[in-house]
Amino acid sequence: MATISTDDILFASATQGGRYLANIRMSGISTTGCALAELRRLIGGVFGLVQITLRNATQGWSRSISLYMDETKPAEGVQLCLF
Repeated sequence: MATISTDDILFASATQGGRYLANIRMSGISTTGCALAELRRLIGGVFGLVQITLRNATQGWSRSISLYMDETKPAEGVQLCLF
């Protein structure tokens, strides 16, 4: 499995149906999940299948991921009642 160090330079792009949604350069990222979260933030309200390409220029690896984006968002400020 490819690893990511906070010193690495990452390039990430998101496409849907051949159309570029985002193309960014990142550093200071320590996990693939953090990189995907940043891409999700950038592409916002896109729905459907999105192709993600993540390239680590420092370590020399690249990976492609297909994600299905939907409109469900994590709940914010949920108040719990305990009885």
